[in-house]
Amino acid sequence: MNACDHYTYGIKDAVMFSSEDIEINEVGSTTHLKLNKLLSFEHADLMRQLALNAAKQSCVQVDFSRIAMLDSATLGLLLILKNSLNNGSCNIRLVNLSPDLKRMIKIAAFDSFFELG
Repeated sequence: MNACDHYTYGIKDAVMFSSEDIEINEVGSTTHLKLNKLLSFEHADLMRQLALNAAKQSCVQVDFSRIAMLDSATLGLLLILKNSLNNGSCNIRLVNLSPDLKRMIKIAAFDSFFELG
């Protein structure tokens, strides 16, 4: 069993990456993403694949508890995820944001695209 075998949706076939980057779990109607480091554009295909599979979910929750800062690549990939979902019934909730991260997201006006928890 390799590091990607526990991922759902067959994503391991689309993009190979280690569990050191991101943890993906599905609980009920929510897809949980736990970021272990900032995302890069190498994760773009993963985000598109997630969107295809998460479209049937009611919520995608992105956990920032291990992230201390944001960069344009991570914000861009979150927008790719949001734009790829295409249906208004699936919300993206950003959780466990530090006060600094929450302030950065509000300054960039990304709080109009995502729920902040």
